[in-house]
Amino acid sequence: MQAAAIIVNNFPFPGGKGVTEEAENAVGLGEIRFVRFNEKTASVLLSYEGESDVLLVFANEEILPALSESLAGLTDDFLQSDESGAGVFTKNGFDIYLSPYEEEKRRIYYRNVCFPRLKRRGFIRERLVFRGIGCDKKRFDECVKKCAAYQAEGLGFSYAEQYDDVRMEVTYDAATPKTLLDNVSRVIAGTFSEELYAMDDTPIEKRLCELLKVRGRKISVAESFTGGGVGRRIVSVPGASEVYFEGLNTYDGTAKIKRLNVSPYTLNTFGAVSDQTAYEMCAGLLSTGDCGAAISTTGLAGPKSDNSGLPVGLCFLAAGVDGKIYIARHVFSGTREEITEKAINHALFWAYKHLK
Repeated sequence: MQAAAIIVNNFPFPGGKGVTEEAENAVGLGEIRFVRFNEKTASVLLSYEGESDVLLVFANEEILPALSESLAGLTDDFLQSDESGAGVFTKNGFDIYLSPYEEEKRRIYYRNVCFPRLKRRGFIRERLVFRGIGCDKKRFDECVKKCAAYQAEGLGFSYAEQYDDVRMEVTYDAATPKTLLDNVSRVIAGTFSEELYAMDDTPIEKRLCELLKVRGRKISVAESFTGGGVGRRIVSVPGASEVYFEGLNTYDGTAKIKRLNVSPYTLNTFGAVSDQTAYEMCAGLLSTGDCGAAISTTGLAGPKSDNSGLPVGLCFLAAGVDGKIYIARHVFSGTREEITEKAINHALFWAYKHLK
């Protein structure tokens, strides 16, 4: 039989994931070794003292009790988490976290034993998370410089972006004064007041669905160049059926006319990629009376432009709320996929912003 010895050298854990995902992905940060179980396994595990900050050990149910008993005889202290033998073994301040290998039991162990202790020992830092659409990296760097005035040397700052959806994180330890955290939050929230949609790790599609529920409205979506991507993101949220009425993929001009009552004059005069067409697509959804909010998208995702001569990446996004329709114009850069995904994020945010 084999036990998997997983050694994580570079704590604290990175942010942005839930408790279980965090632990399971942390194994990629250090060294992973596989040790065959025998009478010397406990001694082998203890030999990592001094080489690693933390040792996470995963064992099959068949060998877990025997390995637990061996470790208990060689360590100074033992905190047992359940009858299987899982627990925390300590020697000279070095912790060995012995966990069941089976997934569900491993999740329970992480949640109830492993992470609370790691947090108390300072291996896992607390975090503030800010999420927004189109938050500029240069402005974020300026925020970090401003925060230095509050003696924020012990804080960690990180910035990650995917398709213009930005995640900003501030990590801190348990001893960090609340006043410092409040000041840092004010700096970031104030700088990105127009771009933020969450001060936690909630994605934009979930935030929009939550707000629709609060407002008691249903939303409909009409998409052209995003090809159903906006609707797909909305229905990925559990419980979306409470707020999502319908999604139309009106890619062709005739579909826009038949399904959304877009005027042929508008298409012939201004073109499919125009603010007028985006407006009429959104108005067509609202005119049914079946939704209290609406999103429409039209644009050129590339890789080449059409006969209009308009630039690749040009798009118009419409959000309709309370009988009013708001149009946003963007010119995104990147591949066809990147342009489309950026437009989807901005469309969701545009609706959220005006619904809020």
